[in-house]
Amino acid sequence: MQRLGQIGIIQGFKLVDGKGIGVVVEFEDKYSTWFFEDELQVMA
Repeated sequence: MQRLGQIGIIQGFKLVDGKGIGVVVEFEDKYSTWFFEDELQVMA
């Protein structure tokens, strides 16, 4: 599934690799996954 360029809603955060913070994002089709914070762009 290709999510690049799609808009999703932040649903929460998760600790990754013991030191980083991941952002859990849910998309319109109810699919959710996590990204590193620097992989996302905030839309207003």
